[in-house]
Amino acid sequence: ATAITMSSAHFAFELASALKENSFGLKEYQVTRESQLESTATVVLLEGHTITVSLSPRGFEVLDKETRAVHESLEQLLDSQSPAYRLASQQALFSRLDEFANPRTDRDERLADSTVDD
Repeated sequence: ATAITMSSAHFAFELASALKENSFGLKEYQVTRESQLESTATVVLLEGHTITVSLSPRGFEVLDKETRAVHESLEQLLDSQSPAYRLASQQALFSRLDEFANPRTDRDERLADSTVDD
């Protein structure tokens, strides 16, 4: 296996981006440390628990736990740590699917308005 070589800026950017994308399922978060080999963040879960999340060449992991499971994505990590995140994630997915199935656009409103006038 070859080691992944990334700059500290890359780890910090990836961690911050993943946290922002998943902010719907978090109370708050803050990237707290950046180094060449790892970036960490303090994350407050919807349940109110605070965890320290690390992103390194190994992947995402919770540093506060005695048994450290490494996850390929922040979504997997949060899903394993927070039932409330899991529920919020499902609700966000259903909301996106509903928007896709029932798009509301200006064009649809104009068409509806024009048929009323006819």
